[in-house]
Amino acid sequence: MPGLDALLAKAVAQDVFGTKMRSVVKLANHQGIKDVVAQQFEVGKQILAAALFRLLSQKWIFTVHKKRKQKHYLS
Repeated sequence: MPGLDALLAKAVAQDVFGTKMRSVVKLANHQGIKDVVAQQFEVGKQILAAALFRLLSQKWIFTVHKKRKQKHYLS
């Protein structure tokens, strides 16, 4: 994410406590889910390095059957 370090430094200077990052998952696709989780942890490490609290979450948008399959990919 271009400019993230500068934005995090600005947040720290303004006494911001932390940040929330949400990814939207629309398909039960193993590689796609793996990529989203990897991206969240990569950015989360940057946020943590800036001494900010980070909240990482995923929003699931599909049927219950597909949601079970999706969560299986995360384990």
